[in-house]
Amino acid sequence: MTAATRSGPNLSLAITGAVLAAAIGGIAWAVIVVKSGYEVGFVAWGIGIFAGFMVAFLGKGISVRVQVIAVLSAGVGILIGKYVTFVHELRMAADKVGLDHTFGYIAGDSFRLFRENLGDVFSFHDVLWIGLAIVSAWRIAEMTGERFFRSRPLPPAPSTPTPGQ
Repeated sequence: MTAATRSGPNLSLAITGAVLAAAIGGIAWAVIVVKSGYEVGFVAWGIGIFAGFMVAFLGKGISVRVQVIAVLSAGVGILIGKYVTFVHELRMAADKVGLDHTFGYIAGDSFRLFRENLGDVFSFHDVLWIGLAIVSAWRIAEMTGERFFRSRPLPPAPSTPTPGQ
């Protein structure tokens, strides 16, 4: 009796890669912005590349589902980076004016203010980097899957002679 072979990528591992890529990429971008004082847009593009690789590599394969997971991961990573940066700036501004309210990174007030100010948080310039991140996540997931986990065609079956040959 032979073991059943799995066809296609492992979606649970692909999702694990997506969560890791979004968290690592988003937090790394926020740290870069906070430490440098500049929003380095091309890091968003890097989040897309990282998400595409992580999702396809951990998922061990390629499919449209894996590519969609990579794109969503890139988007969430960028959102995390923007949110953490926003809350950091919000906290700095509150301290500067002597506001007696502490804005937490995981707090209702912070989430609400972020949602209400999305137009200010995301600029037209961001659209370029987000677009590059999404395209890169899609393509890198595809290329990683093809490079490392390309399905190899089965060799042709040996021909059996027909009666009378």
